[in-house]
Amino acid sequence: MFYAILILTNIMTLAGLLLSVRRTLALVEKMDEISTQVEESLDMINDAYSSVSRHLESPVLFDDPVVISMINDVKYARNAMLLVANKVVEPFPDEADFNEENKT
Repeated sequence: MFYAILILTNIMTLAGLLLSVRRTLALVEKMDEISTQVEESLDMINDAYSSVSRHLESPVLFDDPVVISMINDVKYARNAMLLVANKVVEPFPDEADFNEENKT
């Protein structure tokens, strides 16, 4: 009886382990997809940021308050894009510590 319970417990443990490994592999695959999408999004943000910055450097020949307000809004949006991009590529604290330990 003891051996039957032991065998059953081992079989259930192996089944749980198999399910855990399958779930982990699915999560790793999903993380790779998300990473690729984030990299593509960062490239798009970089292109938009460059374009907006180039347009903001040109002089404004019209002193209408609406135009000035629009320019300020575009500057705000440009800074927001830069903030989002910096937050996305910022390493996790543990990851930064790990990279520094491996350099030495």
